[in-house]
Amino acid sequence: MDNPSALIEHDLFLTFNNCPIRVIMFDGVPWFVVPDLCAAMGVYPKFAAKVNNPAFPPSAKRTCSEVTEEGLQDIVLVSPVGAWWLTALVDPARGQGLAAWTRREAQRLCPEPRPGDPAMFLTVGADGSLPPRPFRYSGRKAEWEDLRHSQEYFNSQMARATERKDLQARLLTEAEAARLAALKAPEGSEVAA
Repeated sequence: MDNPSALIEHDLFLTFNNCPIRVIMFDGVPWFVVPDLCAAMGVYPKFAAKVNNPAFPPSAKRTCSEVTEEGLQDIVLVSPVGAWWLTALVDPARGQGLAAWTRREAQRLCPEPRPGDPAMFLTVGADGSLPPRPFRYSGRKAEWEDLRHSQEYFNSQMARATERKDLQARLLTEAEAARLAALKAPEGSEVAA
């Protein structure tokens, strides 16, 4: 969901624990500036790179260009779900207050989100896996439990089980074929695997 050509002006400045956090609205959804979230969590700016972690959902981050005194600069933004992912990857215990705050602010700023919007709600991963289990006060625990018991997750687990069964059957068939070929081969000759 990168959009480097979009020029932005900050729609909002919110405050979490006396730390200003810039917020930009895209399609009615609030997106939070990653370095501001890191500062609010009290971690070094280098932790902003956690958004490049392979586990981080692509639908929860975007890059935009910001006009500054130094010229155009790219900034990384995360959705409310992306803010939770960032805190989960950096320090889930210390970040759960910030994660809950971004969720509350998102609900306030976007009271009627599109159902199933991956920028606003936890979703099953492309590989059929659940996101990490949220900490108690992160604001996402009940949502995660609902996802764990959802039809979407059940279907993904059934598909994964079918894939595992198919792989196991194929491997057994190949092993049996190799065993039979070895039995039929004359003594002293090698069978190609």
